[in-house]
Amino acid sequence: MAALVATAAWCILAYALMMFVFRFEWGDGGTVGNSSFLAAYLSLAIWPGLALGGIYIWAAGMIAVMLLHLGKITSLLGVGMSIAVWLAQRTQKPALIVTLAALLTIVGGFYGARLRSISGRIEFAMGGLAMIRDFPLGVGRGNFPLLFPAYDPSTNVVLTHQQQPYVNAAHNDILQIAIEASPLAAIVFLTALWMIFCRLAKARDPLCHALTLSAVAFLPQLVLNLPMEGADQIVPFWLILGMAWRMSSV
Repeated sequence: MAALVATAAWCILAYALMMFVFRFEWGDGGTVGNSSFLAAYLSLAIWPGLALGGIYIWAAGMIAVMLLHLGKITSLLGVGMSIAVWLAQRTQKPALIVTLAALLTIVGGFYGARLRSISGRIEFAMGGLAMIRDFPLGVGRGNFPLLFPAYDPSTNVVLTHQQQPYVNAAHNDILQIAIEASPLAAIVFLTALWMIFCRLAKARDPLCHALTLSAVAFLPQLVLNLPMEGADQIVPFWLILGMAWRMSSV
């Protein structure tokens, strides 16, 4: 398992370096659509590199530098949350994680409030909540972009598609599950994630612990981005969780 993770870490680093230096495949048809998706992809690789040690620590350091250069608030917030979890476990002070996570959220909120993308997500959320009110059993998979224009609270905050006002997703996967499949489905999904992380928190294997922290670093993507809309992000996330789950059962 360690060899598999090591190989994957090198593949991630090599591909990330090509993406970062040469801007390979950025765009609508690329493997990683934009720099925000690249940052989410990179955030998954830091903790496994640190756990593997040796030259992989240098690889993790290079990835951390690339993340800082990209400056994407969602990925930086995720890495900060994973560091808070690590510190809380190391110091045996669970309250520390709550304090640090709250501070990170506040700082990220103040910084993100100045960004148009964050203000846009707030308006997506407002429209999405109105959709849930009218369709408590869900609007059905794929129907969000068809119905959202009627609930858009601001015509100034939309994506464009073929020069027409268009919003392809809620940019919040948890909210989108609630909109398309009902709030109950979102609760079931969150409960499943909670149960997975509760089990992984008890694991003693260092590599399993690192994979768990890697998954924690990805969690903000689920509420500030749309990783479930593309395999380039959500598949690595579930693979990491799956490997950690398997290692926790050994």
